Amino acid sequence: MDLPNGGSLLATGSDDQTIKLWQVPSGGLTRSLNESDAQCELKGHYGGVRALEFHPTAPVMASAAASTEIVFWDLEKGAKLAGGGFSHGLGSGGT
Repeated sequence: MDLPNGGSLLATGSDDQTIKLWQVPSGGLTRSLNESDAQCELKGHYGGVRALEFHPTAPVMASAAASTEIVFWDLEKGAKLAGGGFSHGLGSGGT
């Protein structure tokens, strides 16, 4: 889970390989969020999502999955950025 500087957009990652974006009301959350409250669902990982990080000034987010894949997202388009991301096999001996 991560919140960008303004604190109005919440991102959550899941074992179902998706990221959901949620709009946080200006007064804060007053109830639990349901699946139908998600503003956007991002798909593109091959493993459960383990980490999320918003860019501090641009509408971009990075996500990392259990598959060791990192994806960069254009949050205005709700899509992977050109080039997608990268993957590195842990323990493969590669650099």
